[in-house]
Amino acid sequence: MLFMSIQSIAQTNFKIENNFLLFEDAYTKEPVLIYNDSTLATGFNFTNANIKTSFPKELKKNDFNFYQFAIQEKTYLVAAGCGPVVHYEDTKFTRVDKSFQHKSQFYAIPFQYKNEIYLWGGYGLFSYKNILTKYNFKTQEWGSMPQNFEKEIPPAQSSMIYAKTKDKVYILGGRTYDYENVFKSKYLEDLVWEFNLKTNTWKKIRKHNLQKFIKNKTATRKIIFQRKNKTVILNDELTEIDIEKDRIQMFHQKDYKQILGAVYHESTDKISYVYRKSNQQLVGVTEDFEFFRGDLIGEDSFYAPRKIKYELWGGLLLGILLLVWILYKRKRNQHTLFENKIVYDKTADAFSFNRKVLKNLSEHKKRILKILIQNQKEFLPLNALNVAITEDPKKESYDAIKKRREVLLKELRQEFSLLLAIDRDTIFETQKNSTDRRIKEIRLKIEIEIR
Repeated sequence: MLFMSIQSIAQTNFKIENNFLLFEDAYTKEPVLIYNDSTLATGFNFTNANIKTSFPKELKKNDFNFYQFAIQEKTYLVAAGCGPVVHYEDTKFTRVDKSFQHKSQFYAIPFQYKNEIYLWGGYGLFSYKNILTKYNFKTQEWGSMPQNFEKEIPPAQSSMIYAKTKDKVYILGGRTYDYENVFKSKYLEDLVWEFNLKTNTWKKIRKHNLQKFIKNKTATRKIIFQRKNKTVILNDELTEIDIEKDRIQMFHQKDYKQILGAVYHESTDKISYVYRKSNQQLVGVTEDFEFFRGDLIGEDSFYAPRKIKYELWGGLLLGILLLVWILYKRKRNQHTLFENKIVYDKTADAFSFNRKVLKNLSEHKKRILKILIQNQKEFLPLNALNVAITEDPKKESYDAIKKRREVLLKELRQEFSLLLAIDRDTIFETQKNSTDRRIKEIRLKIEIEIR
């Protein structure tokens, strides 16, 4: 176990540029990283470095981070926007297409089916698409594929979140035209569309719950991959969707980092990624996925509850409302234990919600909250929280304490936002000190009962 921990924190000791290319070698099942124009590193934690290579000169390598395919243990990379296709084998890159830079399917859905490469939708040439294109290995060209639009047609869109099962592709959360303002785009309604790969037929399923977990819909910033029949969405946090079991869960990153690119290794259940450190240096690392994924923040069903048709259930609804009113009247005359509020029990030194102790609340977070609830009506300097999270002031730098404080406050915002079903920006309130504008102050915006 000690060996795994040491291995998981090993990282690159060479300089990575911003325009890197990261992917998995379909043959070795290990990561490959091009970190300058002609040098690459391979192996977990990129231990085999300084390997000389060359990328097709007419192409930009960082355009190939988006669409990557493993076909019969062969690695194929497709350019953003569609067109050029590059084959990778034994540290060498070869262009294998007779195509051109289409520039028409940026932020499309990439998937493979029966050892064929497909792209659906996307944006380019000033228009959104709902086309399905396939790469023909024999002709080395791209072609448009038929879709059965007899019943339902998904809107033209890009930047979708997607999931794939054996014979079906699911899309949600895309952007499309805003016909009221032609200079802008808009997000589609919270619907799930299903594409049956056997029949080429689209079907509108129902509304999803994803907006409850992912507040920022900018899907172009997200890293999406499949893991053990689940779709993983990696942004600031980590969200897992299991469509077949109708489940969605959100986790912390165990050690939060600003991740710029990542690739998941199915055969070993590892994740390799490049992240930016506070000094702006880019670092590459490989970790066991279970080590990388942190604590569970919250979970719910993936699909939103179906709406009841009032014309059919009007009488039942009135009965339910009457019963709720009677129970409410009774409840008003009874002693309550602060239902639907966060409560701090001084005797037990525990925070709870709806009579359930918040067991996942770390000791650092509890200390921060205790300082804030002692001054719920007042603003405190952010530095006043440092005493709650400092383990050894003689050994820890101010920057390390400050970074820990930022991460803990961010996690508290996320956890209480999900717990109370409110926006994360309403958890704390911040301002600059009226006397010294360099000092930032904070106070609780929510109420925590003390008993």
